[in-house]
Amino acid sequence: SPLSAGARGAILGVIVGHDGLADGNVHLGIYAAHVVRLVERWNVRADDLLLGTGLTRAALEDPSSRISDEQMHRISLRALALTKEPALGFHLGRAVSITAHGSVGLAVMTSRTLGDAFAVAARFFPLRSGHVELVYRVDGDFGVFELIPRANFEGIEVFEIESLYSGLGHILSL
Repeated sequence: SPLSAGARGAILGVIVGHDGLADGNVHLGIYAAHVVRLVERWNVRADDLLLGTGLTRAALEDPSSRISDEQMHRISLRALALTKEPALGFHLGRAVSITAHGSVGLAVMTSRTLGDAFAVAARFFPLRSGHVELVYRVDGDFGVFELIPRANFEGIEVFEIESLYSGLGHILSL
């Protein structure tokens, strides 16, 4: 089986409620830079998207840039409002290149099985971002992949779920 020796069923996606928000989570600026590039498809200018965040497009393109949960939350909310695209998270997951995920993306992409890929993603995702905890386990015939928010997801729940799952799917399809 592509999941593991013991799992033969479908992957289930589950999100559980806020289980202790962490203060001070940071996101790699490159993920916000991908949002900036993505919303241009809907004719949204970077300056309009980043209004009120204290960020610039140039700063986000810096490979060493880090932004706060609050800044990423604001960018995500503004992206949804300005594009009016309900599937924006799906588009984001598909648009982020494998190289943006660094060594974690490469490890997921080269995993032997789907179950191995999910286990790698769950174990090493915190190296890329602390805003969500990924948990993967085999439960009988099913592989269960849980997303546990560690930041404010208010108004962006679907966006976050879609971007994470479609991004993982995109990596696995390469």
